[in-house]
Amino acid sequence: MNLFEELAIKYGTDKFGKHHYALVYYDLFKDRRDKVKKVLEIGTAEGASLFMWRDFFPNATIYGGEIDQKRVDLMKGEGRIEMIQMDQGSIKDLNKLLDLLPELDLVVDDGSHEPIDQLFTCYGILPFLKKGAIYVIEDVRNTDIAVLLADKYFTEVKRVGNRYDDQLIIIKK
Repeated sequence: MNLFEELAIKYGTDKFGKHHYALVYYDLFKDRRDKVKKVLEIGTAEGASLFMWRDFFPNATIYGGEIDQKRVDLMKGEGRIEMIQMDQGSIKDLNKLLDLLPELDLVVDDGSHEPIDQLFTCYGILPFLKKGAIYVIEDVRNTDIAVLLADKYFTEVKRVGNRYDDQLIIIKK
């Protein structure tokens, strides 16, 4: 078992067990752990994966974008974790987010899981990411959206389980 899987289990995130993303994330980032400085996860639920990211990337600030203000408030005072209340389908909220968070190394979209929101958020954030950054869309039901992204960016689709939504789209800038 690798460190990422151990942390996913420790914090009870669905990235191990329900979904099988932990091995993919470990392979993507095992050699970059100390270099990653800013991580954004959109859609945080109770914050389990925020703690996992924080422990996996020892030099990073972890940002959570969450629509539910109560969940944002729950995370106040957690070391190296900062929350932003936002709706990923709102251009106003997306622009506010981009103003606050330049130079992201990793973005994980685990938000609404609606293809329209996944595309909207990805198209809105990708141009502003620094070179070498990685953008991951989780719980993808319709991989056709990857075709739309592949025109501009290196895009990979990974099926990692047997559920209908056990797919990741990985975009490298």
